This record gives sequence, C-alpha cells and structure tokens, in this order.
Amino acid sequence: MSSEYPAAPSARVALAGVAERVVARMAGVALTGGDGGVWQTVDHGRGIRGVTTVAQPDGRFELTVHVVVAWPPEPLPKLADDLRRRIHAAAKLALLDGSLGAIDVDIVSLYEPEPAAGDRP
Repeated sequence: MSSEYPAAPSARVALAGVAERVVARMAGVALTGGDGGVWQTVDHGRGIRGVTTVAQPDGRFELTVHVVVAWPPEPLPKLADDLRRRIHAAAKLALLDGSLGAIDVDIVSLYEPEPAAGDRP
C-alpha cells in the first residue's frame, strides 16, 4: 500500500499563495494573469495567476503582484503600500517572512465595477 502525499509547496510557491489569499480579501483589487496567463507561479501543475516569484541572490524570493484595481481607486501608492504591508503580515503568520524578499506591485489596469443591484437606476 503506497502512502504518497502531495509534496508540500516550496517557500516560493507558498509565498505566491500567501499573496493570492491577501489580494482575494481586498475589496476592489484582483489578480490578473496577463494575456495567456504569462504572470504566474507554477508548481506541481497548479498555476497561481497574477503572482510571479524570483529567487534573489540571498535565497529569499521577490514577489511581483500583478493586479487590476476598481475605479475610482484610493491613491495608488497608498494601495500598493497597503498590499505590501498585508503580504508581509500574512507571510509572518505563515512563518515565511524569512523567505520573503522585495514585493513589487504592478497595477496593470483600472476597471469600473458593475453597480450593485440596489445601485442601478
């Protein structure tokens, strides 16, 4: 009887997952995979779209989070700083802060959200 378990994600993939979950909890912000899903971290066949990870010379991983933001946005530098702060905090909770390097926020575009049912004329 085989007792194969899925491999635990590497720190690189775990950090991408942290960023994915942080963005999912932010109102008016969503990850984008770019045309054809070019911005993604892939591991064991699963792609985390919208987050790219690159090993730094010191062994930590730089994250680039590619997002689209609802119009009208809060000031974009403030939004990017908030996203970085939240990713740092979540990485620390996941005991991954020692593997986390720089965090870049790439605001790909802005979009106008659909009005809620009660907001329509």
